[in-house]
Amino acid sequence: MPTLSTYLVLLRRISKLRRRHLLTTCLLLCLTLLAGCANQPAAATPTPSPFPTFDLSELPPPGGETPPEPIAPPDVQAYLAEVASYASPSIIAAAPEFSVERLDGIVATLEAVSVPPEMIPAHETLLKGFRTIVEGRRIHVENIGDGAQQAEARSLTDFGQLLLQEHVQIVNAYLAALGATPVP
Repeated sequence: MPTLSTYLVLLRRISKLRRRHLLTTCLLLCLTLLAGCANQPAAATPTPSPFPTFDLSELPPPGGETPPEPIAPPDVQAYLAEVASYASPSIIAAAPEFSVERLDGIVATLEAVSVPPEMIPAHETLLKGFRTIVEGRRIHVENIGDGAQQAEARSLTDFGQLLLQEHVQIVNAYLAALGATPVP
């Protein structure tokens, strides 16, 4: 981008007549722009909307409602909060692409979770799902050139994903039986 000194050098090289013509043109252009801005109409006053308006003063404030009391027992709530990040749709979708080390870490973390008796079937399904994905990833990594082994690895990771989704269904069925809101 040219600087001011570049323009000054160009102005020195231009003949006097051309310089006067250029400066006059710039001055007229600036005056025309200023005159155009000065002749702008004043801002119009807003017109009322033809649509009806509603009185919202009778509604309670957005944060004023008290949330409903949770129906699930506290130990189940604590368990669901602890495993929620491992049973989220994004993790279920991305788990087959995780490294074996990361999946082993997830399995170790889930094995250390204290599970309430009501959630044992769901937790076993969650663990089995991650273990199946780990097994599929190990086969995938160890047998990169073998097409049959790659197909086996893919079927194991797909089955592991189905088990993770089944975990979510078991939890949702349990919460629905209690009348609570299902997990997304």
